[in-house]
Amino acid sequence: MKKPGMKSIAVLLLALAAAGLGFAQLRNKTYQPGELSAVAGEGVVVNRFGITPTSLQRPVGAFLLYVANKRGDQTDHFSLTLDKAGAAELLSIDTTPRKWRGTVLVDLQPGNYRLRLTKSPELSVAIQIQ
Repeated sequence: MKKPGMKSIAVLLLALAAAGLGFAQLRNKTYQPGELSAVAGEGVVVNRFGITPTSLQRPVGAFLLYVANKRGDQTDHFSLTLDKAGAAELLSIDTTPRKWRGTVLVDLQPGNYRLRLTKSPELSVAIQIQ
C-alpha cells in the first residue's frame, strides 16, 4: 500500500484544523500509533459510464476514501462537502493522467455529505455517516 504524500497530509491537517474551529464537519481526533492499521476503505470509480457507487453509508469512524478516475481526460478535482448548497470543501483529491487515482483519510461527524467532480458536477457520491 502506498503511503500518503506530503500534499495529502497537508490537506488533511488543514481540514482537521478547520474542524477544530467549527468550519467543517471533520472529527478532530488524534490517532494513536497503530490505531489506523486496520482502517476500512471505500472505493469510488469514475469511467465513461458514470460513477460507482452513487452512495455510501458508513458508521462514525475513520476510513480511507480511494478514487480511481478512469475517464479519458483524467484531470479532475474531487471535492467532499456537506450535502447542501454552498457548503465549504472539507477534503479533496486531484487526479491527472499521470496520477489518475488518489486516497485520503476521512473521519466525519454524523451527517450527509457529497463527493463531487468539478468538471462533471452531475456525477457525485452521496455519503451518509451514521
